[in-house]
Amino acid sequence: MNTYPINYNYHPPLAPQIDDFRDLVLYATFNANEIVDQLRIVLDKNLNSKSTQDRILQEVTNDLIKNAWYEKLKRIIEVIRVQVNAATQFPNNQVDLSFVDELYDIIAFLQILGGLDPEAAAQTGIKHDFISAFTFMMNLIRKLFHKDARGDPWPETSQNTPAGSHLRAAKSKLFALCVKTIAELLNRNITYFESPESLTRCLTQMITTLDSNGIFANFLNPPICQLYDRIQVEIFKAKLLPFQIQAVIKSAMRSKEDIYDAIDLLPNDIRKFQIVSKMAQADEKYIEIGKKCVIKSNDVDVILLGKKLFPLNDEVQKKQFTVHFFNRLSELLSVWINELLVRPNPMNNDDVKKAYKPLHKIMSILNDNDRKKLFAKVKETELSQALGALVKNTIKELNKDDPMAQDILAII
Repeated sequence: MNTYPINYNYHPPLAPQIDDFRDLVLYATFNANEIVDQLRIVLDKNLNSKSTQDRILQEVTNDLIKNAWYEKLKRIIEVIRVQVNAATQFPNNQVDLSFVDELYDIIAFLQILGGLDPEAAAQTGIKHDFISAFTFMMNLIRKLFHKDARGDPWPETSQNTPAGSHLRAAKSKLFALCVKTIAELLNRNITYFESPESLTRCLTQMITTLDSNGIFANFLNPPICQLYDRIQVEIFKAKLLPFQIQAVIKSAMRSKEDIYDAIDLLPNDIRKFQIVSKMAQADEKYIEIGKKCVIKSNDVDVILLGKKLFPLNDEVQKKQFTVHFFNRLSELLSVWINELLVRPNPMNNDDVKKAYKPLHKIMSILNDNDRKKLFAKVKETELSQALGALVKNTIKELNKDDPMAQDILAII
């Protein structure tokens, strides 16, 4: 079964008309009609109201469909893991993408269930239930594209191999369809919400569980997008959730909300720095946040990139950065030397190499004079004596072409 991606200029049928469309979903894991027939016998004996019977049967049928979907989705995720492993081991082999068609079938059904094609709903006898459609679409995108206890259900594959490229393309198209479907379920059903609070709950669920990049807002109608932006900013100011940073900055820029102080309170890691650096191109206030991030960060990559991207012209900031830089440098140097002293076969030990990597990076911006001063200070400490004894008694011979060995020799 094929499904059409949502078009925002007009609304064509989202799936071709198929007489047994409902049955295709019901039969996903078991013969649900047989169970419904058995329940109908019980209902006929105990209830006189046909409307009550129909309502109960509808609820039972919906529950059967939901269970069928969840079971089918679990199986599809296992198939995806198998296909990803196969693409890694046999990158030139053809990939079986039949599972994608199964997912399209489910999404097409949910689009009709959510009222995105009333004509198809009438023809197939699918009762409008946009909240159920929205809820399952949210679960679908979460289970397919977000990490769980077992890891990433659909890991990225290489785009440089036929198998990997096909899987990446299928994943990208499916994710885009899921996002557009969720957004359009809200756009088309705005008048069916029982209260503003119920719409707020749906948007809150999107913001707090899925939308770390702020992509949903691109597909929401203007009134809903305005509410989305307001909720995004309110949640961020209240909880300071780091994963929100990219989405909330976009919302704040659209709604002209001031969140600079709140952004400044987030951990000064590389993700924050990269997002702030990008946003600084559109809003100069983020340049100042970027500078503060560099001055405060313990992340070596942030320190090195920040020195290039955000030159410090203010004398106070220059002094703050210099103090922080050399404090961080001393910490990394101490950690590395201690690892050298306690690890067996230190020149080939992974923990020693791991400790040396950020130190080597951060020392790359030192000039020769500063480097000599640094090592001269280390020579005055007991660490230098211990390191000298280690070289003499354990390492004995150093490869002078190895950068780590060169730094050891400079210290002792």
